[in-house]
This record gives sequence, structure tokens and C-alpha cells, in this order.
Amino acid sequence: GLVVLSDNYFPGWKATVDGQPAEIHEVYGCLRGVVAGSGRHTIRMTYRPASLVAGVALSALGALLALALAGRRDRPGSA
Repeated sequence: GLVVLSDNYFPGWKATVDGQPAEIHEVYGCLRGVVAGSGRHTIRMTYRPASLVAGVALSALGALLALALAGRRDRPGSA
């Protein structure tokens, strides 16, 4: 069957069915759906858009650069 959520479909969503990666389908032009067989299943959806991952990486890089620059001092008398 197809399990349809009432949440909007948007790139960045990842799904697993019983711990195995599953494809998310765009249903009715705006909703998310995942195929699951009959019976009980555990469906997990996580939202990790590429922009979030890139933003975290760039923020960490900026913080490291700021720390490196703050720790570097020009000492008097050094060449």
C-alpha cells in the first residue's frame, strides 16, 4: 500500500521503512507518500535539506577561522 502523510512534499525529506531506505513519492501534487507492504511497519521520515548541511558546514568553517585568527597575535619585535 501507499502511506500518505498530510505534510507537504519538499526536497530534503528522507524515509525509511523498517530501517531500510525508501523512496518518497509526491502524491496529489503536494503530499508525501511511502510504499509499504501489508502489516505493521515502522516508517521514519527525517528532514535534512542540502541547504541545512551546507549552512552548518560553512558556519563551522567560519567559527574555526575566527578562532584561528583570534589566537594569532603579532608579537612586538617579531619579524
